[in-house]
Amino acid sequence: MAKLILGVTDVRKITAALAESGYPDFSGYSLVSLTRRLEVAAGNCGITDPGTLISKISSDNLFRGAFVDQLLVETTELFRDPSIWRLLRDNVIPEIFRKSNKAGFWLPGCTSADDLVSLILLLQDDDLLERSSISVTSICEERLKSISSGRFGNHKLKVSEDNYKKVTGKTSLSGYLDNDAGKLYWKKDLMSLAGYFLENSHLAAPPEPVSCVIFRDKMIYFNLTLCNRVLEVIYSNLQTGGYLVTGSGETLTHTLYGKSFIRADQNENVFRKIG
Repeated sequence: MAKLILGVTDVRKITAALAESGYPDFSGYSLVSLTRRLEVAAGNCGITDPGTLISKISSDNLFRGAFVDQLLVETTELFRDPSIWRLLRDNVIPEIFRKSNKAGFWLPGCTSADDLVSLILLLQDDDLLERSSISVTSICEERLKSISSGRFGNHKLKVSEDNYKKVTGKTSLSGYLDNDAGKLYWKKDLMSLAGYFLENSHLAAPPEPVSCVIFRDKMIYFNLTLCNRVLEVIYSNLQTGGYLVTGSGETLTHTLYGKSFIRADQNENVFRKIG
């Protein structure tokens, strides 16, 4: 099958078709990254012609949802980058609960259950779940359904258990997983601990102000304008003194909010809002 090759004009028409259909404007993504993701997503959906792709985006609701789902880059494993999760366990989460009896956590732009379950397990270990509220938001309804269902790729199990041991010292995740016809799912009572909300823009605000935002490896795909836009929403909904966790390759330095946060750790990209 021929591979779809997109030019700049094609990309602009596709992002316009998505925006006109009610999805957020993807034109704020890096052009190189967006083009590659559009080509891969179209190929996965069996589309090899730009005109056909635009037509189906504009006219076919089921295709459009499946296509956007394909566009989203999924995180790979539980406790990815274990050192960040150790910092959260040992410093950030205890500091949050020293300041307040209750705390809100927000995972915007979520693409898998991995960071969500990692957070839940840390809070559970310290008996903090009853004092926590967790909001998960995504631009894609299909992806939200997948996350809330608890589907966990079998291929992720070994590396996730290795990371789990590095962070908590525990070795088995089996007590948190159900096996349904050979497919693994996080237990329903675990996934019910979060609220799931559809974003209609990059980003939509959580239901209430939060103490910690986990937004990792998303801004590396954004241009500076979109970075500033999402950071404005994050800043507005993060309590003063609250924490923003970003990916290891991301920086706030060149954004409008570079001076509104300070690093909470010399080695990890965890930032504290200073006002």
